[in-house]
Formats: sequence, C-alpha cells, structure tokens
Amino acid sequence: MRRNACNSWIVVVQLAALLGGCNSGGDDEPELDKPPATNGPKAGQGAAGDRGGAGTAGKGSQAGRGDDGGATQPGDDASMSAGSGGSAAGAGAGGMDGGNDPTPFPETPLSELPRVFAGAICDALTGCLGEAKLRELTRREACDSAIEAELRAKDFAHMDGSISAGRVLYDPARLEECLEGIAALACDVLTHTFPEPCVAVLDGTVELDHECVITADCEGPAFCATDSCPSHCTALLGVGASCSGDDQCGDGLDCSGGKCAAAAQAGEECGGESGKFCALGLNCRGATDTETGSCVTNAEVQVGDEGDVCEPGGALCKDGLSCVFDGGTGFRCEPAVSSGGACHLGLPGQCPNDEYCDATEVTAASTCRKLPSADQACVLNGLCKGGLVCVSNSNTCHALADNGGECIADGACRSSHCVGGVCEPPPACM
Repeated sequence: MRRNACNSWIVVVQLAALLGGCNSGGDDEPELDKPPATNGPKAGQGAAGDRGGAGTAGKGSQAGRGDDGGATQPGDDASMSAGSGGSAAGAGAGGMDGGNDPTPFPETPLSELPRVFAGAICDALTGCLGEAKLRELTRREACDSAIEAELRAKDFAHMDGSISAGRVLYDPARLEECLEGIAALACDVLTHTFPEPCVAVLDGTVELDHECVITADCEGPAFCATDSCPSHCTALLGVGASCSGDDQCGDGLDCSGGKCAAAAQAGEECGGESGKFCALGLNCRGATDTETGSCVTNAEVQVGDEGDVCEPGGALCKDGLSCVFDGGTGFRCEPAVSSGGACHLGLPGQCPNDEYCDATEVTAASTCRKLPSADQACVLNGLCKGGLVCVSNSNTCHALADNGGECIADGACRSSHCVGGVCEPPPACM
C-alpha cells in the first residue's frame, strides 16, 4: 500500500470538500479505486525490503502506506487486533512463549518474521494513530494480518534466495530487541530505518555499487536499485533527489512527486499551494485547495466531548466520537452507533468497521449497512469490505490476492504486481 500525501482525517466524499488541502500523489494504476492511507518503516535497511515494496516494514517495504485514492469514510471504533500476534512485548514465534528464557526467539524460523515484524509495526502505528485512523491504511483489515500478508508477498518473497546465497545473514538472537525497537519508533516507524538490533537479525552483506537482488542484500543505509539488471546497492537519497519509491529516500524522507522530501512537522505549513504534507501523527488544520494550513498534533485537533460543536477541517472530536451534522445548524460530536443503527456521514464514520452510512449527503440521516463483499458494487467512492479493492471500470469489489492468486490489475495484488492474471512477487534481478 502506498500512503496518501495528506495525513489529515480521510472522509467520505461529501465531507472532502470541507476539509480540502489533501493533494495525493498516486501510482499509475487506473483500473482500481485506491484505498486511503497515511504515512508509512523503512525496511530493507535493518529489515527485509524489496525495492519499491508497498509493505509496511519501512523504506523498501511500504505496507501500511496505501495507494492513493479518493476520500473515503474513516470508520468508527470497531475492533482491530493491531499489534496482536507477535508483538514486541511478547509472544514467542512459532508457538514459543519465551518462558524464563532471556532470549524468547532463539530458534525462530525465517518464516515467522513477517508475523512478528507485523505485530511490532502495528504496535507502533496504533500508538501513533489510534485504531480508527490506522484502519484506513489497511483497507479495514486487522493491521497485523494485513501487514503480514504484504510482507510475505513483497519483502520476504525473495529472502530465502538471498540468505542461501549469503547476501543476507539471518540470526534471530537479537530479535526481541529488534521488535521492541520497532514498536518504540511510534510515528517514525514508516519513515526511518529499523533500529540497530534489526540489522543484526537480517544483515545485508553487499557493499555499495555491488550487485544485489533485493534491498535487504545491501550493507548499511542503502537500497537495491533495480531499474536495470544487474542491480546495484545505492546509497539512500537526500532531499530533492529523484526517486521512484519511499525505500530509496533517507531517514525522515518520503518519495513525493518523484522527489525525496521531508514531511512538515508540528507548526509548519501544509496543504493548499504549499504542496507539503504533515508527518505521520499530525493533522493539517485550516487548509483549503488554495490556502495553506498548519500541522498540529491529534491532541490539538481531537478536543470535542459528546455534544460539543466540531468542524470538519478544524476542531474534531475525541476518540470514540464522530463529528456529524446535528440536524440543526452545524456539526456536533456524537457517539458511534450499533450495527444497522441510524447514522449521519461523519468524521470518522459512526458505523461499525464492516458497515457504512448510506446517506446521500452530509445533512441527511440514514442507516448503517454492510459494506459490499466480492463481486458486489462498490459504495461511497470505492468502499468495499475489509481486504477488498474497488475496480473502477466495473465499480465492483475484488479480493486482494496473495502471490499465486488471480488478479485483474497490479493494485489487486498484495505484491502490487499482476502478470498474466496472476499475482507475482515484485520483480528482482536473479
């Protein structure tokens, strides 16, 4: 998944005009309505990473960054098992619980790494964004399962070969430290290389300018440039350098508009004609299509208690509440509603995670209804049930497939790579 170039709350299309200031920069996949997203860790350096991956392990694996798309309905307080299943805090891989062993992951097989990495990444993202925002990065799937699937389809698809060839050295002795370090990155997890213990776990041995297959092969802060074969390890790029993926840019930088750029920090201008997007965990307040706003923390924006006045694009509501039209003269903070309940289009949505409010406009009241399943028509500018994508030319929901599964376009694959109707791993020079 790739992220949208704006970290303010993503809303249903009827509210998008009120928010403004969200200039996305998508990929070139015309057949699909892209899911919304926010920032996304740089894997590949310190952890595994195929070039250009949309995994969520970091630079080189952008899982957690969604492909750009139209504004959609962010969701409510539905449960999401983010961080469960292999979190940094705890459970051992492969059924081990660690016990009193000071190294809970002493014999972890390589096949378990996508699961435990996904748990640590989701711990960081949940702490930074909260579950309601995070679910927009993962197409309403549980964070840990969605990220694990992308890591397997992208970052780890060629890992066995690199380890067998000696380009990557695998040693799980410091895996627990690695996972704890990933979780501690919090809002920096998608724009920074993994911490040093992770380098000890998956250690690239290929020096700069030498031949590589995947980014994990490269020694130190580098990426595997695969614009031609054979590929070569190249130093991470700085601000203003031309790029084709976030994994190519240095720490704290994203590939935005084909150039490595730093996200705006708290207090800096964003949106409008500035062309700048806020760092993960910040919101662009006060921006319109032409006027710049300012990056502020979630705590500065999400201030409303139940019944308080709120404003899309301005002051919003505390977690668990939605900013919705109150049936009178403006917007107020109201609680989430139960399955099938009466609702308004809101920010975030009032309905459970697998439902949407089918109102035709912001001021209209309606009912929570189930999101469409595979082969059903998309709703509200491309919404589908978790784990599905909307095919634009047919306005139909389509399953997001693992490697080997059927596909109709790159965006319908976990790997973002559809060849002859079948999902394949990202290409690599072998």
